[in-house]
Amino acid sequence: MAEAANAMEDMMARLRREFLDTADDRLGTLDELVDEVRQGKEDSPERMSEFRRIAHSLKGMGGTFGYPLVSVIAHRLEDFIESEADLHDDVLADVQIFLDRMRDVIDGVLGADDPNTAEIVRALPVKRAGFDAEAIEVLEIEVMTVMPKGTATTIVEKELRACGYRVSNVEQPIQALEYAVRTKPDMVMASGVLPGLTGVDLACAFRAMPVTKSIPVVLFTSFSRDHKSLSGLPEDVPIVKKGGTFSDDLANALIVSGLT
Repeated sequence: MAEAANAMEDMMARLRREFLDTADDRLGTLDELVDEVRQGKEDSPERMSEFRRIAHSLKGMGGTFGYPLVSVIAHRLEDFIESEADLHDDVLADVQIFLDRMRDVIDGVLGADDPNTAEIVRALPVKRAGFDAEAIEVLEIEVMTVMPKGTATTIVEKELRACGYRVSNVEQPIQALEYAVRTKPDMVMASGVLPGLTGVDLACAFRAMPVTKSIPVVLFTSFSRDHKSLSGLPEDVPIVKKGGTFSDDLANALIVSGLT
């Protein structure tokens, strides 16, 4: 039994070493892509596709091999460049910060599952597409949206960013729970319809766990509160309805959640 356990530990240690080598190589490739822009090479859709592909692979590998902080930073990097057609001078300095923080983890400067993950993540650059970063003061308030990509999500994120909040989106509800535990957002806003779990399920999960029960949760839905699909929603979870009452509902939800 002990021999089997030791063999498993040895295998996991070997896989982690291989991950570190692979991650180091991939970060090196991302640095090279950034350097291409600094050197004035022409815009290239292929360059951005390669950059996104590598960032996505680092996000998946980090959690698998025991480096969740790499996954969280890579996810934020994906979110940051989502609206960018290519790397360009305006975002290079910010993109480099994401790469440097991931390398800090790989090199052991930061812990693989650092206890200061929330502080590290809040120090990362904020997504600027869609609003004038010069005109809006970015607040130290972190909002996690849990929504599928689409027009509605874009509208919600734009409204929240216009308030000065730092916003990140997670599409998968299970991943949202994991990230919330690590990054400790000031509020979570979930769509009523999600893959795997409903928004009501997610709100109940947040309320059930001691580590997340104090995080305000808001539900984004098409239904009124008395609809049967919302019967299990905790009473203290406000709803924001799509449509004409959206702005008023959102303002009320932010007040109830203590963000304004």
